[in-house]
Amino acid sequence: MRITRVNGFLASAFLVSALAVPAVAHAQYRGAQSRYYDARAFTASVRVNFQPTDANVYVDGGLMGRVADFDGVFQRLRVAPGNHVITISRPGFRAERYTVYVGRNASETITGRLERVGRDDGRGGYGNNGRNGTIAFNAFPGDAQLWVNGARRSAVRRGNAYVLDLEPGRQRIEVRRAGYAPYYRDVDVRPGATVSQNLSWRR
Repeated sequence: MRITRVNGFLASAFLVSALAVPAVAHAQYRGAQSRYYDARAFTASVRVNFQPTDANVYVDGGLMGRVADFDGVFQRLRVAPGNHVITISRPGFRAERYTVYVGRNASETITGRLERVGRDDGRGGYGNNGRNGTIAFNAFPGDAQLWVNGARRSAVRRGNAYVLDLEPGRQRIEVRRAGYAPYYRDVDVRPGATVSQNLSWRR
C-alpha cells in the first residue's frame, strides 16, 4: 500500500476540478456520520487507486461508494480534515484498512490491490477450506448487525452457535444493536481454528 500526499496549489486545483465534475457527488455522504453533512467542511480529499475497482470504500464505518467513484484523475473522496479510518472491502477478498491523516486543502492517494481469499459461499462467509478460521458467537440477536473490518457481514447458524468463516489474520469485530453500546473486539483468526466470542450487552 502506498499513500501519496499532495499539498498547496495542486490540492486546491484538484478540489476545484472535483467540484466541476458530477462524479464527486454530495449524495455519496447521505447516511454517513453527521460531520460529513456540511459541504463547507470538505476541504480535504483522498484518491482511492485500488483493485478491484468495484470494491466498497468505507470512511469511519460509513459506506461512501466504490473504488471506481474515487480513482479517476478528477475524482476524489472528499472528507473533513483530520484522521480517518478508510476500509476497502469486497466479498471474496481480504479487506484492507488504513488510518490516514489528511490536512486542510491537502490530498492523499491510497494505492493497492485486495488479496483474493476463499470462494464466497453466498452466506456472508467464505467456507472453511482449511485455510480459513472461524469465529463462533454464543448467541446472535436477530436485531444485531455484524461488521468485520468496517464491512457488513452475516453470521450463520451452525449447530448451537452462530459462526462466521474468515481469512486468517487480525480482524476487527463490531456488533451493533439498537439501544446498546457496540461490542468491539480485535480477534486473531488462525487457519482451521475456532475463536469463541461471548457477546455482552450494555445499555
